[in-house]
Parts: sequence; structure tokens; C-alpha cells
Amino acid sequence: MGNSFWREKFGPMLPETEAIPFDNLDALEHKLAGKKFAAFVVEPIQSEAGIRVPSPGYFRAAQELCRRYGTLLAMDEVQTGMYRTGPFLASHDLGAEPDMVVLAKAMSGGLIPVSAVLMTEPIYDSVYGSLRRSISHTSTFSENGLAMRAAAQAMDQVGCPVGDGRVGREPGLDEVKRREFYDVMLRDSDRLMHTIEQVLHAGQAGRMPQQQIQSSHRLAYVSGTCRQRPTV
Repeated sequence: MGNSFWREKFGPMLPETEAIPFDNLDALEHKLAGKKFAAFVVEPIQSEAGIRVPSPGYFRAAQELCRRYGTLLAMDEVQTGMYRTGPFLASHDLGAEPDMVVLAKAMSGGLIPVSAVLMTEPIYDSVYGSLRRSISHTSTFSENGLAMRAAAQAMDQVGCPVGDGRVGREPGLDEVKRREFYDVMLRDSDRLMHTIEQVLHAGQAGRMPQQQIQSSHRLAYVSGTCRQRPTV
């Protein structure tokens, strides 16, 4: 999180990490050129920052820079994964083939906390490539039975194809069902807007429904939920 508000009281954070401006290839190359960073961790669409969608071609170029300087591209798809932007991963829509992907939230349909890390085979083999190393990353409550059942059911509902080893490359929801889903989401959002003095704009960013609204309080762009900020 670039905003210090979200980091307060959670330190000390991982040392030797640095933040750079989103959607800025010059800043990214300047940091990666030193060849000291193991991974570039980034959201494909910045949610908390106001549904910020990257420039066309940004992630293709960012991936090329990561390959050139030996840095892994790790996509934080906690909020964008599981078809929330159209494809299984927003990365797919943006032309990126990340080395690692973090998923959560929608994995269980919001029922119970659950998360997962997807990774390429070379990374998997380097970490878990032997019987001795197969439990190199584990925890007491990993693979919680209820969480796993919730995740399995959620993935079944959106039709995630897993048999060919390329999870989510084929659409799990047909276009009619997806359109119905967005129509319901936007309709319910409109019903909640009756207390707002003025709706400035309604639309989608990266297929994530958003509305820019104005009232006696300043409100951020919203995506499914409305986050209120007191007027300064």
C-alpha cells in the first residue's frame, strides 16, 4: 500500500521494498535496472486508489522490463480476479502473463476468508520441487475444510476450467449471464444512490462498475461498495 494510512501499526514492513508511481514505465525501469528487486508486485487495476486503469500496453511493457532485468512479475488480483473484470484474471485482458498471482475475496464468494497464490511451474519447482521441500510453506490453519469447500463451490459456480493447466483462459460465464450480473449490480447500485444529491458519472472501468458521485460528503469512485470520505 502506497498510502501510509494502511501501513500504520502493521510494521515493521518487509525491508528493502520501494513504491513507485502506478502506470509509469520510466519509474519502473529506473528501479529495475539496478537488478536488486526480486519481484514487482502490482494490482492490474488499482481499486483503493479509485479504479485506476493502466494505459494500453503498460503491462506488456512492464512484463518485458521484468524479464530483461530478472524480476518476477507478481499480480495482486485479490480484488480483480475471478471474472470481476471480465476474464478469469484482469491480467489476461491487459496482455500480461504474470509469474505469480494472488487471489482472495471472491474465491469463496465472500463467505469465509480464503486466498491462493498461483505461480508458474519453474517457480513452483524451485520452491516445492522435492518431498522435503513440499511443506516448506505451510500453516496450522491452511486448507481449512470450510474455506476449501466454499472456494470449490464458488469456482464451480463461475465455471473455472482447470483441466488443461491454464485456469480461466476460457470464459467461465457466458456473455448473457455476465451481462445479467452487471445489470443487476448496476440496478442495485442505482437504488442506493437516492440519498446522493448528484450522480456525476456512471459507467465501467475495466468492466468494474463505477460511479462518480457528489453530495454533502466527498465520496470516492465506488466499485460495488461506497467508501465515504469526510469533506476537508
